[in-house]
Amino acid sequence: MTSARLPSSQHLIWLPIAILLSLIGILRAEEIPRGDQIARIERAIALGADFLVREQQPDGLWKSKTYGLLKDGTALTPLVLGSLPKSKSTAEARRSGLAVLNSWVDTESRVVRIRMPLESPVYTAGLSVAALRDSAPQDHSVLFAWHDLLRQHQLNARTHWSTKDPEFGGWGYGHDLPLKPNEGERLSPLAEPNLSATVFALEALDCMTDKTNTTLIRTDALKFIEQ
Repeated sequence: MTSARLPSSQHLIWLPIAILLSLIGILRAEEIPRGDQIARIERAIALGADFLVREQQPDGLWKSKTYGLLKDGTALTPLVLGSLPKSKSTAEARRSGLAVLNSWVDTESRVVRIRMPLESPVYTAGLSVAALRDSAPQDHSVLFAWHDLLRQHQLNARTHWSTKDPEFGGWGYGHDLPLKPNEGERLSPLAEPNLSATVFALEALDCMTDKTNTTLIRTDALKFIEQ
């Protein structure tokens, strides 16, 4: 009686390559016409938009049912509004969502007033600016309020940072203003600047039609990015 032979190491090396080549052959055999591909993509976008519309809460917010930091609606709502395609099926959801974003701003004093601390102030501000930019008519006082919030959260001379500090010019995830700590004290890990938050802030500033007040902010941010 002969025993079964185990595959050699050479066979094991070639096995995944053979599987990959087989998959490529299958995909080529099932090539989809471009028109059908576009139709599938548009259908997928429509299904995704319908899901988001259904998930909107009666108060106009979108809230996570899973993640605690995303349950208050201030983080997800501007993100969803920036993702929803403009169509008749999303019009009411977008209208009520944008109304919520506008209600967060005191237009007389140009202050962003949220009923609870923002879990992600820089992300929320950046996404809100992007969502409100495409709304009509634009309320520039609301956009400027979010712009001021972003300016306040930058680590720069206003928050007592020096150009010699490696943190200078960036943005972080912190809830509070990123004031430079006293000697011997440590900056909160959330307030540590990073490229992700910094890019979000800069993209939001780029949405502003009047960029005259953003020159210094951009110059400071460039110092951080170059490092």
